[in-house]
Order: sequence, then structure tokens, then C-alpha cells
Amino acid sequence: MKAGSGSGESNIEEFYEDPALLQAFLVESQELLQGMDQDLVELEKAPDSEELLNRIFRALHTIKGTAGFLGFHPIVQLGHRAEDFSMHFADAKSTSLRA
Repeated sequence: MKAGSGSGESNIEEFYEDPALLQAFLVESQELLQGMDQDLVELEKAPDSEELLNRIFRALHTIKGTAGFLGFHPIVQLGHRAEDFSMHFADAKSTSLRA
């Protein structure tokens, strides 16, 4: 629905038409994914690191949140699944640490 049509909803298509906004999303997401990739490699070396798990989760959450703001629903869905997986992994780790 177009902005200004009286419904109060914004026009999601405007985001798709803003190359600067799309470019900023792509650059930020690429940087976050690269950092997450490095953190995953480090996590193999230090599997008990809560700091690494938190950084990975925050990167996923940031990408998902920005994608949601921009209306990129498939990325949001993927982000939810990735967050769920990382939370499951963190929960499994904390359970094994308590045992």
C-alpha cells in the first residue's frame, strides 16, 4: 500500500527503490557475516566461549532485524531459524556444562 493513502502504512517498495539503503544493508550484512564466520572458526577452538556465542547471536539478530525493517521476509525467516539453532546450541552447551 502506498504511503499517504490514508491507511497509515508505509510503502515497502520505497525501500527496494532506494539503492543507498539497499547498499548499506548489504555492506552491513556482509561485514556481520564475515565476523560471524570468524567467530564460528574460533568457537571450534573454544567451544565454551559464551562471548563468541553471544557475538554470533547478535550478528544474526541484527541482520534479521534490519531485514524485517526493510521487508525482506525470507531473510527474516532464515534469521529466525538461525537464531533458534544458535539458542539450541547454547542451551545444549550450558546443560552439558552443568552436568
